[in-house]
Parts: sequence; C-alpha cells; structure tokens
Amino acid sequence: MTVPDRGMDNLSGRVWAYADLPAAEGRSTVSPDAGLVSLSYICGALRRCCRTWCAVALVGLVVGVGFYVKAPPAYQAATTVLLAPPYDVTPADATQADVTLALSRAVATLALQRLGLHENVNRFQSAYTATAVTDRVVTLTVGAPSSNEAVHIGAALAAAFLQVRADQLLIEQHLDMRTLTIKIDRAKLKVSSVASQVAAVSAEPASAARKAKLGRLQYEHRQALKALVPLQQATATDVVITTGLLAGSRVLDPAAPLPRSHLRVPATYGLAGLLAGAVMGLAYVIVAELVSDRLRRRDDVARALGAPVRLSVGRLRPGLLGRLGAAARSREVARVATQLRTAVPGRP
Repeated sequence: MTVPDRGMDNLSGRVWAYADLPAAEGRSTVSPDAGLVSLSYICGALRRCCRTWCAVALVGLVVGVGFYVKAPPAYQAATTVLLAPPYDVTPADATQADVTLALSRAVATLALQRLGLHENVNRFQSAYTATAVTDRVVTLTVGAPSSNEAVHIGAALAAAFLQVRADQLLIEQHLDMRTLTIKIDRAKLKVSSVASQVAAVSAEPASAARKAKLGRLQYEHRQALKALVPLQQATATDVVITTGLLAGSRVLDPAAPLPRSHLRVPATYGLAGLLAGAVMGLAYVIVAELVSDRLRRRDDVARALGAPVRLSVGRLRPGLLGRLGAAARSREVARVATQLRTAVPGRP
C-alpha cells in the first residue's frame, strides 16, 4: 500500500525526515558480528560508568584504612637462641628437632605460665614463629598488640624453650643412665661370678685339667672386665655431654622489637583496599553492562530497528533552547501523527 504525499511538503526541510536521507541498500548496514562484546565496547562502558567504579574504589580505600585503624597488624619482636647440637644426630636433624620443639605445645604452655596469662594455647602458638638461621641458631619471632608486650613475650618464650629443651636432655640422660646401670650391674655380676669360679678352681689340687680350666676362667674374667670398663666410662661421658649441651645452649640475642614503618603499613592497607574496590567496581560495571538490555551503541539501535542510523545527537541539556527545541519537536511529531492517521484509513 502506497502512502500519499499530501501534507508532507512541510516536512521536506526536517533533518530527521527519513525521506531526506539517502536510501539504504537492504535493511541494515550493520555487520553480523557487530553485537559481539569487544574490548572497545567494554572500554566504552567503563568510560560511561567512570564515576561508579571510581566511587567503589574510594569506598575500598576507606574500608582498607578503617580496617587498619580497627585491627592494626601486630608489633613484632625477635630473639635469637644458640643451641649446642647433640653428638649422636646430624646437624640438620638436630635443627629440625629444635624448631619443632620450639613450636610445641609444651613450650607454649610453659611460656604462658611464665607470663601469668590464661590465654588459649593454640592461639598463643599461632602468635610466634621459629626459624633456623644456622645449624646452631634459631630465631623466635613474636607478635603482640604493643612493642613492649612483644619483647616481654619473646623473652619468656626463649626462656621456656631453653628450659623445655634442657628438661628433655635431662630425661634422655636419665633413660640412658638407667640402661647403662642395668648393663653395668650385669657386667659386674658376671665379673664376680667368674672371679668366684677362678678362686674355687685355684684351691683345687694341681693337675692338667685344673690348669686348663683355670686358664679358661681367667680368660673369661679378663673379658668380663673389658666389657665392664666401657660401660663405666660411658656413664661418665654421658654426664659430661649432657652438661656441655646445657651449658652451650643460651640466649644469643635478647628479645628486641623489629623496626616498623609508621607510613608504609597504613599505606599498604589503603592501597590494598583501593585496588580491591577498583577491581570490584570494574567487575560490577562490566557485568551490569553485559546483562543490560539498554541500547547504547548506534549499531545496537540499527540492529534493533532493522534500518541504518544516519544521525545521532548527544543528550539534550535543560535550558531555554532545550525547551524550545523539545516543544518544536512535539508539534512536528503531532503533525506527522495526524498525517499518518489521514493517510492510513481504518486506523484510530
């Protein structure tokens, strides 16, 4: 059906009249892949919503600084302990055993007792670390709400560690001494038994059999004495070694606070909050743009209308000229609607 041209003469000078524009070939000049999400599309969305994600980033900055104010990081103090390694284990194994002992529940419990605190042992264990610097040096690092408290806890922890280690060495010495005592008693009993047999055989009348038996018993007596002497020497050696281990283990460097910057730490919290807020804001803008059905690009509008868009204008600003332009466009739209009702019979 052809629409008559009556009443359309006055519209020939309108810039938005579709008849004034060059005819398009086909329904749309938009490429089939124009609707796909591209980097330029995302960048455009970020530029349009710059205020949104910048505001979220600033909120993250405030949250990061607030978190630092409400829950600041703990102050730290470090103390170094010199340890004499046992002679019967390798240095690496001895160091690993010392670090494990420093982090044990026994050391933490004794340290709390020295401090007079009734804190949870597991929580206290998580407040300090033990690091092997060398085969003989272990560093204990403690965290606390204040610098003085961290130093105080570090000193108590080092003392508790040395005491528990000393108690462990004394227990090991006691067990070794019990084992050696049993062996020495058995060796002495054998020496005494063989000596009694030697005395009994020596009292018998001289004969070839007596001589052979006496020689055999005297040999057993000498062997029993040889077995007894090393056991007695091991007892004395064990005492000397344990004493050396206890004397050679001590606090090398007393607990001292670790240096801490008054600007870098809060700046780190603020920067972390700012970055987290920026990432969250960017993610929100991108996701909101992807799931939105609003038409923002000229290609989107052309694809939705099935016709090319040859002219687009920016947002109209309020004002006298804006109101006059809006009124003029309203009158023109009313005239076009009237003409269309007349041109198309049977429509309301």
